[in-house]
Amino acid sequence: GVTERGRQRDSPLLQALKETEVLTGEGVRVHLRVHRLQSLERPLIDLLSERKHAERDLAYKLLFRAALLSPPSATLFADKHVECLLSHHEAVRQSAIAYSAEMTLASAAAAPRVLLVLFRLARMGNTSATAELLRATQSGLDFHCMQSK
Repeated sequence: GVTERGRQRDSPLLQALKETEVLTGEGVRVHLRVHRLQSLERPLIDLLSERKHAERDLAYKLLFRAALLSPPSATLFADKHVECLLSHHEAVRQSAIAYSAEMTLASAAAAPRVLLVLFRLARMGNTSATAELLRATQSGLDFHCMQSK
């Protein structure tokens, strides 16, 4: 739909994601945030392959929030992320590439797979995968150095 001023209104899905973002934000008790995010984990994971960029971005943001609050929730998220890195849909793949450095930090178990797929994409000439591979490697090294101090 379009508003009176001619701007595109958010889809009902995007509106729901924005409401979820508020309901799981910093001002909400941790146990409520964890419960809400865990109850939405599967639908959010499905949205990682959504064709619309705004919905994908919010799904990634909410899933990273869930992974930080409850590390076991990162496993399914990481599996879907790797699947999206291999997607034939360019926009889905590019979003996954853009979030790869964050994924390597959110899931230590998934980091080698994510880096391997980025390396393969980079070798095939994907410049955004090359840049993200470097960023992911640097942020991982920085994190490791901080942890060892």
